[in-house]
Amino acid sequence: MWCKFMVRDKVASMVRPLQELKAFQRVTLSPGEQTTLTVTLPVDMLNFTSYEGQRIC
Repeated sequence: MWCKFMVRDKVASMVRPLQELKAFQRVTLSPGEQTTLTVTLPVDMLNFTSYEGQRIC
């Protein structure tokens, strides 16, 4: 099983992908087994760069 963390920007100032994969983790579970995952994502992973090369928050 793969756990995926996807983000999107509904009000972007420039054209952006509908979704971007920012993190993933493979998890092996037995049938019926459950687990809790914690995803740590640095805030700068949510920024993107403009056409001029400036970071947009």
